Amino acid sequence: MKKIICSLFVIIQYQMLAAQSVGIGTATPNASAQLDISSTTKGLLIPRMTAAQRLAIPTPAIGLMVIQNNNSISPPASAGLYLCEDVGGLPTWRRIARSDEITGGSSTWTVSGSNQYSNVAGNVGIGTSTPDNSAALDVSSSTKGLLIPRMTTTQRNAIASPADGLLIYNITTNQFNQRQSTGWKIILNNDSWTGGGSGQMFNIGDNVGINIAGPSERLEVGGNIRTTGAVNIDNTSAILQLKSAAVNKGFVQLSGDNLRLGTNSGNTTGNVVVRLNGSDKVQINPSGDIDMDGKLTRTAVTGINSLLPVCYGYIHGDGTILSGTGNFSVTRQSAGRYRISCANMTLLSVILITTTSADRISGVYQPTATTFDVEINSVSVTSAPRDEYFFFLVYKPG
Repeated sequence: MKKIICSLFVIIQYQMLAAQSVGIGTATPNASAQLDISSTTKGLLIPRMTAAQRLAIPTPAIGLMVIQNNNSISPPASAGLYLCEDVGGLPTWRRIARSDEITGGSSTWTVSGSNQYSNVAGNVGIGTSTPDNSAALDVSSSTKGLLIPRMTTTQRNAIASPADGLLIYNITTNQFNQRQSTGWKIILNNDSWTGGGSGQMFNIGDNVGINIAGPSERLEVGGNIRTTGAVNIDNTSAILQLKSAAVNKGFVQLSGDNLRLGTNSGNTTGNVVVRLNGSDKVQINPSGDIDMDGKLTRTAVTGINSLLPVCYGYIHGDGTILSGTGNFSVTRQSAGRYRISCANMTLLSVILITTTSADRISGVYQPTATTFDVEINSVSVTSAPRDEYFFFLVYKPG
């Protein structure tokens, strides 16, 4: 009978204890605590064990706490207070950091105002116990990536004093942005450039500008272009258009099998100039007149001698120059006698004289290398020289 009464008493006491907080060292345990241990001279001593013993606990309960009393090398685990937490539905041991490791310490982390920074002098590894020596932070994973801050353009622009090299993902434009030299730059992806193998990169559909914003052509360069290879223009009507202040001035164009070279319509004052060794040698003006500094030859037919005359002219009987090359002078010495000076002549020059009258003949005498005398007579050898219109033409061999 006494056993039954004792059992009932224990059951009743258990139910009473289960329904209220239990105090050790206090008669008024905190209502929020199932067990309230109070002391000013002693502490709570929870189980102490090695890392291997902690890891050997079968199916540890979430919230289980132990003291690890050694430093483990494999797997790496420092001595300290460990708490079992639920991570992805699995019990996982986490070491609880000491205050000296978080604030004011010299070995791990320091809190400074609202900031927290690492005191570790070496490299930091996430997902690896051997971070690369060249990396301050080495993140290693074969199943996950690195997720950097994501924000709108407005939020990005509101960042105070962004440092050069700062990276964000812009969710307004869906692009990576990097801060460079007081401005935000877009990091191009393969939507802009695509690798074609063998070192090729290509862009389809966009105009590309180099040192220029808003390019209007497939490739627009704001500056000089330099190449160590060939420049090929493959088009049935390929054209190299030359502009000045956005106005067409000159061009080189393929027209069928013909090559056109010239000035554009509207360029009424520009000449086509052939320049050799730093000097203008041939000029063609808008009227089609050609000015050439040099010889015109047909070496296969006439050799190296110039086919162009040194000078020529049409002279009035009174010695007035009516037309000609402009590089000679005429002096009427007497009736029917004229002296012509041309600086480009030599003593080997070929001189041709014709008159406008059928009954006139002419004679030529060359007193110096750069002058020659012309005399106009009638067919009759007994008549005196007389004034007459005449033409002259001078060639210089060689």
